[in-house]
Amino acid sequence: MIYRKIRFAIFLFVVKFLFCVFVTPVVYLLWPVVRIKFAVVLTERIGELAGSVGYLASLKELTSRFPITKIIVFGERAANAHLRSYFEDRLILIDNSILVMMAKKCSRLMEIFRIKVFIPSAERNYTWFNKNYGKLKLTSADIKNGYQELEQLVIGRKDWFVGFHARDSSYLNQLNPTYDFSYHDFRDCSVNNYMKAAKHITDLNGYAIRLGAVVSEPLFENLNKKIIDYASENRTDFLDIFICAKSRFVLANSSGLYLVSTLAGVPVATANMIPFTFCPLTRNDLFIPKLLKWTTSKKTLSFDEIYNLGLDKLYNTKEYIEAGVDIVENTPDEILDLCVEMLERLDRKSTPRLGNRLQNEFKRRYLSDYSGYQNAGDISYKFLARHPTLLENWE
Repeated sequence: MIYRKIRFAIFLFVVKFLFCVFVTPVVYLLWPVVRIKFAVVLTERIGELAGSVGYLASLKELTSRFPITKIIVFGERAANAHLRSYFEDRLILIDNSILVMMAKKCSRLMEIFRIKVFIPSAERNYTWFNKNYGKLKLTSADIKNGYQELEQLVIGRKDWFVGFHARDSSYLNQLNPTYDFSYHDFRDCSVNNYMKAAKHITDLNGYAIRLGAVVSEPLFENLNKKIIDYASENRTDFLDIFICAKSRFVLANSSGLYLVSTLAGVPVATANMIPFTFCPLTRNDLFIPKLLKWTTSKKTLSFDEIYNLGLDKLYNTKEYIEAGVDIVENTPDEILDLCVEMLERLDRKSTPRLGNRLQNEFKRRYLSDYSGYQNAGDISYKFLARHPTLLENWE
């Protein structure tokens, strides 16, 4: 064990020495011609690829007295190769796990030398996402090819559709089978609870298309031909992006996939969000959170109780167990309500005055510590009506 630690210490020293002796001088020698910056991104996660790389791509026109600014992004194999291609003209994207590791070890040095790009967390970056809403534009070739591929799913160019997605552990487990990702399980949810909303979409003559790069199981007993289990049968990187960008809205959850739709200017309705203060990122969006109940008494905790006890800061399955709370997924009826409310918005039906007051009170009370919080997605007023004790003591 001690020899392993010594070898690792030597490795770190060598990496940092090479960075200081070779990388940094070259970067500064080039500065009269081109300013080079570095970033490391978890590009194997779709949310990071869309949010963080999308943010870096928007910095192409950095104000600088230098003629050119180039950002080099180190990452693993991209979660979606087609989405990655949309950023290649503005960034230098390098997929190499060894360089990722080396760059992480030199992160502090890059900060000292001012050649590291700061990337704000996508989870609270309301101002940037509202400003860049719809900035991801599909090419004319992609639009043509996308509709041609949808025809294979019996969806015509004039038909409307909604992509829906329920997070499970399959993608991460396939990404790294030797790693224990169970700490993320508190974010998972059952796709079966989305089926009532999916059927409602088809009853209105739309199509409901199940999304997901890897899913644990196909939809069970799916006899509705307009509910398409695309994730299990026909998925491609290209069509993932097309569906996210061309849906009437996307019915999603806490997975980062919905950020693709946000960048493409498509509203999202997210169910099963946890912690309850994690909401979609633009004023066009809606969400409903998972509920928390005390394990012993089974009493549902109010938002004030969760907030005051610091339970909105828990990001590990084990932490919820140790806190003595059970996590309750949204029911089919709650997700149906979310779907209906989003469709009402898209049809320009006004939110009831009381519902609007409750939505604003929620933001003021629980999100006001974050810049631009007024532009965050709204909690569903129908969900608050179902659970009137969640938002206590409002006026």
